[in-house]
Amino acid sequence: MPTLADVVRRHGPDYLRRFGAGILPSHVRALDDIVRCRTPALGGHVAVCNHCDEEHVLFHSCRNRACPRCGHDTTARWLEGQRKLLLPVPYFGALAVLHTWTRTPEWHPHVHMLVPAGGLAPDGRTWRPLPRRKRRFLAPAHALAKLFRGRFLALARRALSTTAPGAAFPHIPAIRSSPCRPRRCCGASCSMSRRRACTASEPLGCSTAAPPCRA
Repeated sequence: MPTLADVVRRHGPDYLRRFGAGILPSHVRALDDIVRCRTPALGGHVAVCNHCDEEHVLFHSCRNRACPRCGHDTTARWLEGQRKLLLPVPYFGALAVLHTWTRTPEWHPHVHMLVPAGGLAPDGRTWRPLPRRKRRFLAPAHALAKLFRGRFLALARRALSTTAPGAAFPHIPAIRSSPCRPRRCCGASCSMSRRRACTASEPLGCSTAAPPCRA
Protein backbone atom coordinates (compact mmCIF):
# COMPACT_ATOMS: atom_id res chain seq x y z
CA MET A 1 0.00 0.00 0.00
CA PRO A 2 1.51 3.37 -0.99
CA THR A 3 2.39 5.73 1.84
CA LEU A 4 1.79 9.47 1.98
CA ALA A 5 5.48 9.99 1.22
CA ASP A 6 5.06 7.95 -1.99
CA VAL A 7 2.13 10.14 -3.05
CA VAL A 8 4.03 13.35 -2.31
CA ARG A 9 7.09 12.12 -4.24
CA ARG A 10 4.96 11.34 -7.28
CA HIS A 11 2.55 14.27 -7.34
CA GLY A 12 4.18 16.87 -5.07
CA PRO A 13 6.29 18.65 -7.73
CA ASP A 14 3.29 19.10 -10.07
CA TYR A 15 1.14 20.25 -7.17
CA LEU A 16 3.66 22.88 -6.10
CA ARG A 17 4.06 24.14 -9.69
CA ARG A 18 0.32 24.73 -9.95
CA PHE A 19 -0.51 25.95 -6.46
CA GLY A 20 2.83 26.85 -4.88
CA ALA A 21 2.14 30.59 -4.95
CA GLY A 22 -0.81 30.16 -2.59
CA ILE A 23 0.75 27.68 -0.17
CA LEU A 24 2.24 28.70 3.15
CA PRO A 25 6.02 28.16 3.52
CA SER A 26 5.36 25.90 6.51
CA HIS A 27 3.21 23.65 4.33
CA VAL A 28 5.90 23.45 1.67
CA ARG A 29 8.39 22.54 4.39
CA ALA A 30 6.02 19.83 5.64
CA LEU A 31 5.85 18.23 2.18
CA ASP A 32 9.64 18.27 1.93
CA ASP A 33 10.01 16.75 5.40
CA ILE A 34 7.50 14.00 4.65
CA VAL A 35 9.42 12.99 1.53
CA ARG A 36 12.80 12.93 3.29
CA CYS A 37 11.62 11.36 6.57
CA ARG A 38 13.59 8.21 7.50
CA THR A 39 15.61 8.24 4.31
CA PRO A 40 19.36 8.75 3.71
CA ALA A 41 18.58 12.44 3.00
CA LEU A 42 18.32 13.07 6.75
CA GLY A 43 21.23 10.86 7.72
CA GLY A 44 21.10 8.03 10.19
CA HIS A 45 22.99 5.94 12.70
CA VAL A 46 24.00 2.34 13.22
CA ALA A 47 22.39 0.36 16.02
CA VAL A 48 23.80 -2.94 17.30
CA CYS A 49 21.57 -5.67 18.75
CA ASN A 50 22.53 -6.62 22.32
CA HIS A 51 21.64 -10.27 21.71
CA CYS A 52 22.96 -11.16 18.24
CA ASP A 53 25.40 -8.27 17.65
CA GLU A 54 23.79 -7.64 14.26
CA GLU A 55 24.05 -4.07 12.99
CA HIS A 56 21.02 -2.12 11.76
CA VAL A 57 21.04 1.18 9.89
CA LEU A 58 18.33 3.49 11.22
CA PHE A 59 17.58 6.67 9.29
CA HIS A 60 16.59 9.79 11.16
CA SER A 61 12.98 11.03 11.25
CA CYS A 62 11.88 14.54 10.27
CA ARG A 63 9.86 15.14 13.49
CA ASN A 64 7.42 17.33 11.60
CA ARG A 65 4.00 17.26 13.25
CA ALA A 66 2.37 16.95 9.81
CA CYS A 67 4.29 13.75 9.04
CA PRO A 68 2.11 10.68 9.65
CA ARG A 69 5.13 8.51 10.47
CA CYS A 70 6.36 10.90 13.17
CA GLY A 71 3.15 12.55 14.33
CA HIS A 72 1.22 9.27 14.46
CA ASP A 73 3.67 7.65 16.85
CA THR A 74 3.72 10.71 19.11
CA THR A 75 -0.06 11.01 19.06
CA ALA A 76 -0.52 7.31 19.80
CA ARG A 77 1.76 7.51 22.83
CA TRP A 78 -0.04 10.63 24.09
CA LEU A 79 -3.49 9.07 23.68
CA GLU A 80 -2.40 5.92 25.49
CA GLY A 81 -1.19 8.03 28.41
CA GLN A 82 -4.51 9.91 28.53
CA ARG A 83 -6.53 6.67 28.49
CA LYS A 84 -4.69 5.49 31.59
CA LEU A 85 -5.94 8.59 33.43
CA LEU A 86 -9.63 7.92 32.69
CA LEU A 87 -12.00 6.45 35.25
CA PRO A 88 -13.97 3.29 34.32
CA VAL A 89 -17.20 5.30 33.95
CA PRO A 90 -19.16 6.88 31.07
CA TYR A 91 -17.99 10.31 29.95
CA PHE A 92 -19.48 13.43 28.34
CA GLY A 93 -17.67 15.65 25.83
CA ALA A 94 -14.13 15.54 24.50
CA LEU A 95 -10.62 15.89 25.92
CA ALA A 96 -9.97 19.28 27.50
CA VAL A 97 -8.47 21.57 24.86
CA LEU A 98 -8.20 25.37 24.92
CA HIS A 99 -9.23 26.85 21.57
CA THR A 100 -8.50 30.53 21.01
CA TRP A 101 -9.47 30.87 17.36
CA THR A 102 -12.21 29.54 15.11
CA ARG A 103 -11.65 28.16 11.62
CA THR A 104 -12.47 31.58 10.15
CA PRO A 105 -10.21 32.60 12.11
CA GLU A 106 -11.97 34.75 14.69
CA TRP A 107 -11.05 35.40 18.33
CA HIS A 108 -13.18 32.94 20.28
CA PRO A 109 -11.51 31.44 23.38
CA HIS A 110 -13.35 28.38 24.65
CA VAL A 111 -12.57 25.05 26.30
CA HIS A 112 -13.69 21.52 25.41
CA MET A 113 -13.87 19.32 28.50
CA LEU A 114 -13.97 15.60 29.19
CA VAL A 115 -16.48 15.25 32.03
CA PRO A 116 -17.32 11.97 33.81
CA ALA A 117 -21.01 11.10 34.08
CA GLY A 118 -21.19 11.42 37.84
CA GLY A 119 -19.01 12.52 40.72
CA LEU A 120 -17.66 11.75 44.17
CA ALA A 121 -19.88 11.91 47.23
CA PRO A 122 -18.94 14.29 50.08
CA ASP A 123 -16.93 11.47 51.70
CA GLY A 124 -14.51 11.65 48.76
CA ARG A 125 -14.62 7.88 48.18
CA THR A 126 -18.12 6.90 47.07
CA TRP A 127 -18.93 7.30 43.37
CA ARG A 128 -22.34 8.69 42.53
CA PRO A 129 -23.41 7.92 38.95
CA LEU A 130 -25.60 10.21 36.90
CA PRO A 131 -29.30 9.82 37.83
CA ARG A 132 -31.64 8.35 35.26
CA ARG A 133 -33.27 10.97 33.05
CA LYS A 134 -35.45 10.88 29.95
CA ARG A 135 -32.89 13.07 28.17
CA ARG A 136 -29.22 12.23 28.64
CA PHE A 137 -27.45 15.32 29.98
CA LEU A 138 -25.09 16.04 32.85
CA ALA A 139 -26.34 19.39 34.18
CA PRO A 140 -28.68 22.22 33.05
CA ALA A 141 -26.47 24.21 30.68
CA HIS A 142 -27.98 27.65 31.31
CA ALA A 143 -27.92 27.35 35.09
CA LEU A 144 -24.37 25.99 35.03
CA ALA A 145 -23.27 28.80 32.70
CA LYS A 146 -24.53 31.46 35.12
CA LEU A 147 -22.77 29.84 38.08
CA PHE A 148 -19.51 29.47 36.15
CA ARG A 149 -19.70 33.02 34.85
CA GLY A 150 -20.24 34.46 38.32
CA ARG A 151 -17.43 32.43 39.84
CA PHE A 152 -15.01 33.20 37.02
CA LEU A 153 -15.66 36.94 37.13
CA ALA A 154 -15.28 37.02 40.91
CA LEU A 155 -11.88 35.32 40.69
CA ALA A 156 -10.85 37.57 37.78
CA ARG A 157 -11.71 40.73 39.76
CA ARG A 158 -9.81 39.41 42.76
CA ALA A 159 -6.75 38.62 40.64
CA LEU A 160 -6.85 42.08 39.02
CA SER A 161 -7.09 43.86 42.36
CA THR A 162 -4.07 41.90 43.58
CA THR A 163 -1.83 42.29 40.55
CA ALA A 164 -2.92 45.78 39.49
CA PRO A 165 -4.44 47.71 42.41
CA GLY A 166 -6.63 50.57 41.27
CA ALA A 167 -7.12 49.18 37.74
CA ALA A 168 -10.69 49.25 36.45
CA PHE A 169 -12.26 45.91 35.60
CA PRO A 170 -13.70 45.95 32.05
CA HIS A 171 -17.44 45.99 31.56
CA ILE A 172 -18.81 42.52 30.85
CA PRO A 173 -22.25 42.50 29.17
CA ALA A 174 -24.97 40.42 30.77
CA ILE A 175 -25.92 37.04 29.33
CA ARG A 176 -28.80 37.22 26.90
CA SER A 177 -31.19 34.30 27.18
CA SER A 178 -32.12 32.51 23.98
CA PRO A 179 -35.80 32.37 23.02
CA CYS A 180 -37.49 29.04 23.54
CA ARG A 181 -38.76 27.11 20.54
CA PRO A 182 -42.50 26.47 20.94
CA ARG A 183 -43.53 22.86 20.60
CA ARG A 184 -45.32 21.74 17.45
CA CYS A 185 -49.07 22.29 17.48
CA CYS A 186 -51.87 20.58 15.56
CA GLY A 187 -53.13 23.95 14.32
CA ALA A 188 -56.87 24.39 13.79
CA SER A 189 -58.17 22.85 17.02
CA CYS A 190 -55.55 24.52 19.21
CA SER A 191 -56.60 27.43 21.45
CA MET A 192 -54.64 30.67 21.25
CA SER A 193 -53.52 30.35 24.87
CA ARG A 194 -51.96 26.95 24.19
CA ARG A 195 -50.27 28.09 20.98
CA ARG A 196 -48.21 30.75 22.74
CA ALA A 197 -44.43 30.79 22.43
CA CYS A 198 -42.08 31.20 25.37
CA THR A 199 -40.83 34.67 26.11
CA ALA A 200 -37.26 35.75 25.47
CA SER A 201 -36.43 35.46 29.18
CA GLU A 202 -37.20 31.74 29.22
CA PRO A 203 -34.28 29.42 28.35
CA LEU A 204 -34.22 27.10 25.38
CA GLY A 205 -36.03 23.88 26.14
CA CYS A 206 -37.80 25.27 29.23
CA SER A 207 -40.71 23.46 30.81
CA THR A 208 -43.15 26.37 30.25
CA ALA A 209 -43.50 25.72 26.52
CA ALA A 210 -47.05 24.89 25.48
CA PRO A 211 -47.75 21.13 25.38
CA PRO A 212 -48.64 19.53 22.03
CA CYS A 213 -52.37 19.69 21.27
CA ARG A 214 -54.62 16.81 20.39
CA ALA A 215 -57.03 16.98 17.52
